[in-house]
Amino acid sequence: MQSTEGKECYLAFGLQKFRIVWKLLFEHKQNLIFLAGKKLCQQRRFREQPIFSTRAHVFQIDPVTKKNWIPASKHAATVSYFFDATRNVYRIISVGGTKAIINSTITPNMTFTKTSQKFGQWADSRANTVYGLGFASEQNLTQFAEKFQEVREAARLAREKSQDKTDLTNPALNITAQQIVPSPIISANGPDDKLFRSQSAEMELSTERERVKKMLSEGFSLWNLF
Repeated sequence: MQSTEGKECYLAFGLQKFRIVWKLLFEHKQNLIFLAGKKLCQQRRFREQPIFSTRAHVFQIDPVTKKNWIPASKHAATVSYFFDATRNVYRIISVGGTKAIINSTITPNMTFTKTSQKFGQWADSRANTVYGLGFASEQNLTQFAEKFQEVREAARLAREKSQDKTDLTNPALNITAQQIVPSPIISANGPDDKLFRSQSAEMELSTERERVKKMLSEGFSLWNLF
């Protein structure tokens, strides 16, 4: 009888010990997951840093009429330039409430246009919209416009550097790109011609080059391009 009770006590103690060990392992695993997630968030946060900030009223062009401006925020919002050192990418970001009202990646083909003493705009083909900013003073508008030019030039240099590396890796891409004749620019004569100009020949050439890269990566022969 005593032997049976001793075995039961021993089993109960072993089960309790197993539960304690399992609980400790589970908590340790949860801590590891939390720390890993925290580290990842920190890496993402520190990877992209603000380099310039200002405040302005944010607008977007009416997607239907392509003429009227639609306010994206009720009040002036913080508008910032961000730089991602890992990807060498510049973005303009503005958050209104809990959502991003501007998330625009700057490319060499973008142009910031001053339309009045306190208002400026730029078109973003990726976001398929035109952003407008209303500033409190002409000085704020000028500072933002100058930063736009600076960031656009940096984006152009980064693209050229990246293309040079690609050409050195695969010289056939450079030869093929030179043989491609860019399409002619077609411009609309509507009232909003300044807002929606066709892409330049440089962008057309870049697009064709990307198409060639994709085709070569999929195993196509250069002779299939002609």
